[in-house]
Amino acid sequence: MFGKKKSQQEVHLPVLEKNSGSPHGTVIAQGVCFDGNITASGQVYIYGTVTGNIYAREGKISVMHNGSVTGNVESQSLIVDGSVHGESCAEHVEICENGRVEGRLRYSTLSIVQGGVLAGDMAHNSDCPTANIVDFSSEQDIAKEV
Repeated sequence: MFGKKKSQQEVHLPVLEKNSGSPHGTVIAQGVCFDGNITASGQVYIYGTVTGNIYAREGKISVMHNGSVTGNVESQSLIVDGSVHGESCAEHVEICENGRVEGRLRYSTLSIVQGGVLAGDMAHNSDCPTANIVDFSSEQDIAKEV
């Protein structure tokens, strides 16, 4: 009433989808350190630290602010507001304001918000790292043969 007002800091949390059944997802909470691989069919939220690979091929992986993954990540959708160190492969990738991705990134669509960092190699729309590499000399030789 008579004291100073505390300043409120805005906290961004993922919007959880409403569904009629039990929640389908995995959460690594803040302060939790998980060593090992995670295979999931739905959504994976990382608020803590994961050392290992995360596979959610048909789902979404969200590495939240202060969350960290050291290992390979593979999913349909990848949202990073924390940090990922390793090889990442996702159809849709969004690196948020506090996000940092280091290593190799393979994607179909990529969005990097101002402040987000991508440090490493990247390949657009490829199932394997060398799928989009074309040797121009070979391409010219093929055109001559046809």
